This record gives sequence, structure tokens and C-alpha cells, in this order.
Amino acid sequence: MNPKITAEDRFRRLFDQIEDAVVEFVLDDEVPRIVDVNRTFTDVFGYETAAIEGRPLNDFIVPITEQQERSEFGQRAATGLSAVGFVRGITVDGSRTFIYQGASTTGDHGFAIYTEVSDELRRKRHIDVLHRILRHNLRNEVNVVLGKAESIMAETEGDEPQRAAAVIKEAATKLARLSDEAKTVENVLGNPPELESVDVVPIVEDVVTTCSRQFDDPEIVVDLPSSLVVRADSRLKAVFESLIDNAIRYSSQPAHVRVEATEIDGSTIELSVIDNGPGIPDAETEVITSTEPISQLQHGSGLGLWLVKWIVEMYDGDLTIETPDSGGTIVSVQLTYHAYEEAT
Repeated sequence: MNPKITAEDRFRRLFDQIEDAVVEFVLDDEVPRIVDVNRTFTDVFGYETAAIEGRPLNDFIVPITEQQERSEFGQRAATGLSAVGFVRGITVDGSRTFIYQGASTTGDHGFAIYTEVSDELRRKRHIDVLHRILRHNLRNEVNVVLGKAESIMAETEGDEPQRAAAVIKEAATKLARLSDEAKTVENVLGNPPELESVDVVPIVEDVVTTCSRQFDDPEIVVDLPSSLVVRADSRLKAVFESLIDNAIRYSSQPAHVRVEATEIDGSTIELSVIDNGPGIPDAETEVITSTEPISQLQHGSGLGLWLVKWIVEMYDGDLTIETPDSGGTIVSVQLTYHAYEEAT
């Protein structure tokens, strides 16, 4: 143990590294008052310690049940009693939902821990995962690998060096694409949706036109009505960019892709992208469509379908993936729709 690191230093490091928002408080005449807050509290609530030091803790928590209970709620932790429950945390941007837990150290000293359970937390955690990938400058390092692989292919002879360089180049290309996908996801999921009426048909047609130019003569059939209006926002285009791009990229050659719509009921439409590829492995399909936590041994090969899943969830829709016995893959999204008009 390093003798220069004091117990206070260790506490401060732990205090600031906890991912939940934490407030240190003391009981003053039965009123819990703020002594200090950690970095996560500042990030989530928007207040620096200096701005709220000495203020009542109860100014920032309101029990979900009844507001008048908040004084008793805040006192229980400082007096050594358990205080756990759902609360509304009052942040600079308005109220957000948290699980509150009080922890007492002495009769007049304790900590309040806020674990956010709102939709904002889900979005933040998605983006945090992407930051872990991008903070290591993935794209820059991959570019170096790609450049070296191309140099080897250009400057060496012999089948074995050429095959090895080709493998390196293919792997680096996949990593570069993953980096680009991560940046796209970060940009697309940066803000909560403001749902409105969006016509799917011109979006799909625009994406098909772009993909037809990008790839070598893919056959893309669009079987949609002349107008199909759903509840979505501008991010719906990213859904079809990802689905159609993946369908072409991973199809057998020549690529055959079909986009079609099926009415599920009076308020739900299913939009499907069908390809002639080898199908998505069951393990990858399961981890994307399942609600189970992602383990280190279970993960997908890319972020394209994750992007689709997350956007569709923001629309309160569903994603399904099928691999028919006849081959190919059918990826479908179910969205709330308004009406559609048959093509004439």
C-alpha cells in the first residue's frame, strides 16, 4: 500500500468514481443539509457543490407517493433508518425519476444515493458504451493498419504474404466500419424523439437510390403503397439506411433485396427488408432481440442492427429477425401508423 495515499484520498477517489449520483449530508435540527456531492451528481443534476452546499437535501428529492412525506423521507437515513424508494430528483433541467437510497455513517451524518431509472439513463448508457469504443481512437489506429496492409500487398510477392495482407486488410476494414457505425449511433441517439407523422415511402426510395449507386447492381424491389405514414421522426431514415445497406452487403451475389409492408392491425404496420444472404447467426439474433444482459461472450458483429433496435424502441415499436428455411433473412420493424394509400 502506498503510504502517501491517505484514507481521505481513497474516499475522495471512490466518491467521485461512483457512477450513481451521491450526496454527503449532515442532520441540522432534523433537517438533512448538503455537505458535498460527487461528479456524477453534478453531471446528472447540474449543480456544483458550491452552489448547493448547506441547502436542505429535501429540496432535491420528492417521493413519488406524496410530496409532504419528503421531510420524513430525508431524515430516516441520517438517523440510521433505511430509506429506499422511488423519488423525483429536481435537476436544473426539471424532474427525473430515481431510486433513492440513504446510508447513515453516524447519527447526524449520511449519504444519499440516486440511481436514475428514466429513459434518459437508457440513452446515456447506450452512448457510454460507444464512448468506450471511440475514446481509444479506434478509427485512427485502424487507418494505420489499413495503410500498412495495402503497402504489404503492393510491395511483396508470393501467395502467402498476399493472403496474410488481405486478411489484415479485411479485418481492419470491418473495424473501420464498426467505428463509423458507432459514431452514427452516437449522433442519432443524442436526443430523445419528438414523434410526428412521417411518410416512410420517400425515405425508403431515397435510401434505395443511394445504395444502388454505392453497390454494384443490387436488385432492390420496393413493394410499398404510394404513401405510408407512421409515428416517427427524422431518425427513421437511419433505420432503413442500416437495414438496406446490411441486406445488400451481406447478401449472396448478385444481391436481391425486397422492402415490403404488411398491415398487422388497425394501428400497426410491419415494414420488412428481405435479402438472399446466408442469414444472421442465431446467437447474434438472440442477443439483439433478447432483453437479457449482454455478456462478454455474447455480442453481435456490428452496431447496425443495434441502431435499428434502439431507434425502433424509441418509437415504442418492435424489431424481429427471421431466417426462413428457404434461406435469406427477414428483418422487420413494427411501427404505429396512421394510414396508407395504394399505389396507382
